[in-house]
Amino acid sequence: MREINLGNITTQRLDSRDNRNLNEDLRHANFPGRGMFVDFKDNSAVSLWQSSSGFCTLMTVKPWHDQSGGQGAQLAFTENGNMFIRSGGWSGWSNWRQIQLVGTSPLNQSLGATETLAETEDKQKRGFYMDLYRKYQAAVNYGEIMRCAEVDQFIKRLKNKDWTAFNEIPKTLLYFKGEI
Repeated sequence: MREINLGNITTQRLDSRDNRNLNEDLRHANFPGRGMFVDFKDNSAVSLWQSSSGFCTLMTVKPWHDQSGGQGAQLAFTENGNMFIRSGGWSGWSNWRQIQLVGTSPLNQSLGATETLAETEDKQKRGFYMDLYRKYQAAVNYGEIMRCAEVDQFIKRLKNKDWTAFNEIPKTLLYFKGEI
């Protein structure tokens, strides 16, 4: 096991406390002073309804011993591999927000992420192309606008996944923005 040096604390691990049934705010005695605290929690005790029933490891960051240091934050790691974050803590916590992972690293695969960032961006661009193509064709077919060679070429480049076309959006397309 590798030794970790945390300033004046040297440890080989960070233990979690078992207070599974508590949902404390930052004024609670379980969060003395300032620092990072790790707890074993029942998901329902900390209102983590988005996750499956069960347990999570909850990491709480308390920036200062009182409110003058700002809000705290909590990061929950659930047993089904999801991560959630919330902030606040002095008079209550905000709602949980799920952290979405993208990529193909072993960590992301084990957490269920199946798309790389490039694949996600490719889908978004493809969706933009399909929507633009459909609206442009309909506007031309209904006589609302005239066919434009510059826009036709732009759409053709997008159809062929030439995403560099986004760097050269035709000015005529900008006039159609309200319609397309």
